[in-house]
Amino acid sequence: MDFDDYWQENKGFVGQVAAGLVAFLIGLAIVSKTVGADVKRAQTSRKSQQAKLSAPAYSPADRDLAREDNEALRGAVEQLSAAVRFSGRPEFRDPNEPTTPERYLNAVARVRGELLPAAGRANVELDPSFGLPEISPTREDELERYLDGLDLVERVLSRAIEEGVGEVRNVRIRLDPRLGSKDGAGAIERTRVQFDLRGNDLAVLRVLEDAGSGTGRALVLDEIEMEPLRGTSDQCRAQVTYLVPRVVIDTADRGEG
Repeated sequence: MDFDDYWQENKGFVGQVAAGLVAFLIGLAIVSKTVGADVKRAQTSRKSQQAKLSAPAYSPADRDLAREDNEALRGAVEQLSAAVRFSGRPEFRDPNEPTTPERYLNAVARVRGELLPAAGRANVELDPSFGLPEISPTREDELERYLDGLDLVERVLSRAIEEGVGEVRNVRIRLDPRLGSKDGAGAIERTRVQFDLRGNDLAVLRVLEDAGSGTGRALVLDEIEMEPLRGTSDQCRAQVTYLVPRVVIDTADRGEG
């Protein structure tokens, strides 16, 4: 069979094959221009990312600068913490010794034994509870905080007696309610100590200005509300809340892993 005879008999089939081949070649060209381009871009991107990963993320100069910034920040945090933190006195609580119920009871007895007679001589009426709970605490964390609160109470009441303030009522030491929670009190724990002072307005102002000055550290005022006593020209009432802050911020340098 010569080619003419083959063509006559199979031209339909050959035409279909030829058309399919042309369509395949066109499709291949389209794929090469689209998917092929995407593949090439992906390969280029992968090589670029591998090059970045193999290069150091930070230079030694970058690390030194970050370390200097970290040191400066740590110093600022420690300075601010020291300025806010309550500075307790060793006769109330020694941080190097355990805080026991016996130490607590001894401190309470000493303060009452000193201040109540002094207040009587100065004709100053004091809240005899000094803000302490009726049932003595037993947990060490509560003992520590009540002793810090008593430390502050003693400073304010001593100053009130010196200035001849007429009355100091409703003394309350309130521990931070978060103290016993699962998450704890956080970075700054706040024990609040409340007073209700009544007397000569200048004497009350001097108490607020000078309380704690003899210890070298001013007390932290949280709230204050003053009003004149009805029917008087020089007497006032001051409801005052002080803070006994505990700052717990970890500034330790853990270095490089």
